[in-house]
Amino acid sequence: MAMKEVGVSINLGFVKIEGKWDVNEAQRDAAWELFVELATRVSFTGVGSDGLIREALTSLNSLFPSFRDILRRHGPAVAQPTVASGLSVGGIAITIQNLGVRRYLSKWHPLLDEWESQRTKGGSIVRHESEWALAATARAELDIVSQNLTQFTTVLADACDATYLPPIVVAEING
Repeated sequence: MAMKEVGVSINLGFVKIEGKWDVNEAQRDAAWELFVELATRVSFTGVGSDGLIREALTSLNSLFPSFRDILRRHGPAVAQPTVASGLSVGGIAITIQNLGVRRYLSKWHPLLDEWESQRTKGGSIVRHESEWALAATARAELDIVSQNLTQFTTVLADACDATYLPPIVVAEING
């Protein structure tokens, strides 16, 4: 496979990952696996207004071992940039995880844990979470994380020539 140049523009709010990424075969294979991991998760497709925030947090948290496994199996070749921009699938994935996902989880896991500990034994999990004063803020910040993951997933799809419809396009199609 010849190298493919992919444009990268992912804005995490406080840091932007931008430049050209030359995708070699090793990076393409890793990009496909990362793409599948991201495109199939509730944290990425959205929990909506009635889905559980806990489910999204659990899904986001499970990305860490999946990403680690993929990057380990594909080895250092996926972290070696091929152009002056310094971009590689490994470097992008680690940055997204550490500066995007981990920051969100570090804030919201303990806050939600504290709220969940106040639920009456046998009480509805859904009702209890819907009564959480911070639920709207947690969902709004989750939407930002999802947007970042959408940007990354779009880049991964381009790198491995996958057909991909971001969640917003799917929502527009479904009316």
